[in-house]
Amino acid sequence: MPVSVGLARRRPLKTPSSAHAPRSRQGSQMRGVTHRLQIAAVTAVALGFGASAEPQQPRCDTPLAEGDVRQLVEAGVPAARMRQLLLTCGIDLGQPDEAALEARLRLIGAPLSVIGALRPPDAPERGASWISPIDQRTMVYVSAGTSELGSRPTESGREADEDLQTVNTNDFWIDVAEVTNAEYRQFVLSRPEWQKGGVARDLADADYLKDWDGNDFPAGQGDAPVVHVSWHAARAYALWSGRRLPTEVEWEFAARAPVRLQNMIGSVWEWTSTLYRPYPYSAVDGREDLRAPGRRSIRGGSSANAARFQRAANRNSADSTATSGLLGFRGVR
Repeated sequence: MPVSVGLARRRPLKTPSSAHAPRSRQGSQMRGVTHRLQIAAVTAVALGFGASAEPQQPRCDTPLAEGDVRQLVEAGVPAARMRQLLLTCGIDLGQPDEAALEARLRLIGAPLSVIGALRPPDAPERGASWISPIDQRTMVYVSAGTSELGSRPTESGREADEDLQTVNTNDFWIDVAEVTNAEYRQFVLSRPEWQKGGVARDLADADYLKDWDGNDFPAGQGDAPVVHVSWHAARAYALWSGRRLPTEVEWEFAARAPVRLQNMIGSVWEWTSTLYRPYPYSAVDGREDLRAPGRRSIRGGSSANAARFQRAANRNSADSTATSGLLGFRGVR
């Protein structure tokens, strides 16, 4: 029986309680980034200029903005040092997705090696990790392979929509953990159209970011999974950060994979890209059409569900505009 937040079927849901300027030969040109870069030692300059200087890792209180990148380019900062700054500080040029961000960096004149830092390494080993400079989130590599999708008839808690099949999956990167309140706040500050109170009802219901006060999440909840976000909002964050939502197959494949992921089961439900349809799964039968209306599959169960529902094979669904205090997301690429 559907519940009010749009989560289908017979899962019991309850609402949780809410509760130094870099010094170098181009020092005069670098003063503009003083407010963003703080150097650990005066003799070890952030940009590593000077034959005797030992480059130090800068500490950043905010991501690099467009003006910062322009000044780094104009100052002739070496590509390797600029790449280090990007990876350490992160970057936010206010672009809607990674492709637009890369295009903007090219227009500014950033070196190709710096632009390449926006993407994970090629040919990684299984379980390798990478930190995205866009939102400073850690991702882990999942190798391509063959796996079972669904559950065996003898599995405890099995439901009728979990018919067993074998699927092949390409390799991908997946977030180690769900997107947090603090990380989502970075997104809405960069993309004001997704701030609370400004999102159209065909993109999110009236409970979008329900527990937030404007752009502020509940006190002490910065590291908690962001909830009360619709499928459209989760997808917008994913695109902004150079990701996408996982397919239902990718999500289950990752949940079973021998890699270090956090809270795949029993934390909050997680959005997938996939329209909820009966198995067998096929990527070409329309269920991966991102423009099609319909309910989207959500996975993982939540802390409010009985243990028998907290399984890798368990399936549920929600309206694409629905939000819930028990529904969040993570991204893949």
